Amino acid sequence: MICDRNKLEKMIDLTQIINDAFFHRSVWSKTMALDVAYHLKDIDSSIVIDFDDGVGENWISFVVNRTRVGYLHIMMPLFFHLKKYIFKDHTNLLKIVTVEDFESESFSLSTETFKEVFQEQPREIICLESFSIDTLWYMTIT
Repeated sequence: MICDRNKLEKMIDLTQIINDAFFHRSVWSKTMALDVAYHLKDIDSSIVIDFDDGVGENWISFVVNRTRVGYLHIMMPLFFHLKKYIFKDHTNLLKIVTVEDFESESFSLSTETFKEVFQEQPREIICLESFSIDTLWYMTIT
């Protein structure tokens, strides 16, 4: 995929934070991710947890008023959330990325990290030099 070079100077590089989360995957589990999810729901009852373990999803989504407000990875302590929603990490393990929105193509990630962490080649529809959190979620959901 050809990336828009005009966007590249404003990118937020996620390589280090994703590598850190991946490095700490041995102390993380699906059970811990679900514990975090239900803890957040206990704090804010308006949160709806969207997770389909039956199809092998890798992310737990948090929804408020039909709007996704957070994504929590189940195999590594990585959490993306919207800035307007305050989330506290009661585990002290999460690598947290706070974003304005999930649609802006303002993030980058090294190809090597993508391949190692997500165990696949990046598909042609994702430009790792300029992508959104929604795109990352979609490309790595299962």
